[in-house]
Amino acid sequence: ENIVMDAPEQFAVWIGPAQQCDGCELSDICSTDGGPCSLCWPTVPGTHCNAPANAFFTNITLRNITINNPKKSAGVILANSSSPMVNVVFEDVVVNNPASGAFGD
Repeated sequence: ENIVMDAPEQFAVWIGPAQQCDGCELSDICSTDGGPCSLCWPTVPGTHCNAPANAFFTNITLRNITINNPKKSAGVILANSSSPMVNVVFEDVVVNNPASGAFGD
């Protein structure tokens, strides 16, 4: 609540699985062996971000958020169809001068 972000270089809003590679070697840091969502997604072709089943996102409110000049997409909202997000509210969330393309390409 009550946040202003200026020129965020990564996703300003992320609601979904953690991008991680627990226990991965540097050579396989883009794999999903250490978690459901690759650290390299979506910028490296062939990488994935899979929302796990039974991960629950409920009663989340983002209020009075301003995102100025994001370098990439302003955000990611990702859940599994078997456990959809419930009651996610964006109240007075504004993106000024968004990046072009879905991921700022």
